[in-house]
Amino acid sequence: MGIPYPYIVEELADQLGGTPEHGNRNSFIFTMACHLRHVCNNDPQWIRSVLPNYGEAQDRVNATIESACRRNQSQITPLKVKTALTLARKRVNLEKGTDEASLMRQPMMPERLPAPVRLIVSKAPHGYWPAIANTTFGAFATYTGGVKAEFWNNTAMEMNQLHLLVAPMSIGKSSIKEPINHILQPIIERDKQARQREKEWAEETNTKGANKEKPERPKDICVQVVDSDMTNAAFCQRMEDAERAGNKALFTRMDEFEQLKKLAGGSMSEVTEILRRDFDADVYGQERVGTQSVKTRTTMRHNMVISTTPATAKRFLGVNIDNGTLSRFSMSTIVKEDVDHRPVFKRYDEAFDKKLAVYQARLENAKGLIVCPQAKKLALALLDRGEERSLMMGNESYRQLSYRAVEIAFRKSILLYIMNGMKWTKEIEDFVTWTFDYDLWVKMCLLGEEISTKLEQDYRIMRPGVACLLEQLGDSFARQEFEVLYKAQSGSVTDFKKASGNLLSQWKKRGWIEEDKDQQIFYKTEAYYQKHAA
Repeated sequence: MGIPYPYIVEELADQLGGTPEHGNRNSFIFTMACHLRHVCNNDPQWIRSVLPNYGEAQDRVNATIESACRRNQSQITPLKVKTALTLARKRVNLEKGTDEASLMRQPMMPERLPAPVRLIVSKAPHGYWPAIANTTFGAFATYTGGVKAEFWNNTAMEMNQLHLLVAPMSIGKSSIKEPINHILQPIIERDKQARQREKEWAEETNTKGANKEKPERPKDICVQVVDSDMTNAAFCQRMEDAERAGNKALFTRMDEFEQLKKLAGGSMSEVTEILRRDFDADVYGQERVGTQSVKTRTTMRHNMVISTTPATAKRFLGVNIDNGTLSRFSMSTIVKEDVDHRPVFKRYDEAFDKKLAVYQARLENAKGLIVCPQAKKLALALLDRGEERSLMMGNESYRQLSYRAVEIAFRKSILLYIMNGMKWTKEIEDFVTWTFDYDLWVKMCLLGEEISTKLEQDYRIMRPGVACLLEQLGDSFARQEFEVLYKAQSGSVTDFKKASGNLLSQWKKRGWIEEDKDQQIFYKTEAYYQKHAA
């Protein structure tokens, strides 16, 4: 694993109470050997090569190690060994500059960008590039409704993108509007015609008397860029229209999470369901018995960009960590230090639109199932990258978030692959790798502590049985330490003093501990270590 054994031995010795005093060396060496069996292939010679003698005669050390390797013990790696490995790994990472603090610095965009990304950020100051580059994928994906791509595990997924831009007030979150509007402009123009036909139908319907036959709503109406203040019924109707028009996708840009409430019928629990189903391209709709009500169930093809402040994002996402809502968002931010004092933007002109039209056409012409071996290979590499970085950081929550972040990055890679004429490039690979790192960086900066806390709660809930009290205590312990743990584990005991005394007596009777009455310290015995797993 790239961890020097001296680091492991030093950290493990600290876990077991530090360098032993005279008279306690042999039992300490026995305990160390029992633990080191788990990382030395249960090999006495290997253990001898890494374990100091702590001032003990070497022949006695050798005999003690042989004895430790002969005894029966669990194959499960003890917590103290795992802790020692984690601490030793952190020392290595710190020396290499791959510790958590280093890894959680803001990832910098590659110098060479894929052509579509290079175009889309070209009119903005550099400090806004990460936000613009990431938020526009939802607009690009709106052209690819019904298109699927084969993931690394051979499952097929659609390109739906949910993006959250989290940045302080008055920093320039509106910088994403112009590039998104230009990407969607051809769709917006088509939507105008559809909205006009819908308006004419509504006016004709309203002019008919109560006893007159109402005209049927045209079946070929399709509006893709939908308003953020629509009702749930209108949302379901728009999705049905889009599916009937050829599995087209919708797009919504919102300025706050609160706007989702209306779309979900006023319920925040329904909001989280919509977001989860949306990312998964799941079936969604509403069933009503009224003849005038919207009754539909269709596949969700809906891309969304939401802008909000860190406080609002934490308030909404903080309670939706464990239901998959957070992990389904791609996230970006705008860093104050990266933004010019008075940023100046260039004009999004006709030349910009002309270049953009090439990519819009390629996206709209894409059909069926797309298989890109390089994108699948990159997805696997990103899975490894997430797991490796989690180990480097000693941070399990990073690994948990990385799995769906790979899916998000994969979808972006397919969109770039399509826009590049079905050709893979090193620029695509480097950029998508950056988006993966950047997405996780924003999530960990915003909610890292909350994610870790929630994860630890889940582990505590799922931890089987009651932990062995004696195993939780050190090789030597004071009665006060024992009583604190015992009280926490057996809070319902009526006569605590009597019960705790009885338990200590039982341990002494079985030969598991010895008491030094002068120092008021208990020691675990060699008999305990020989019988029980280290």
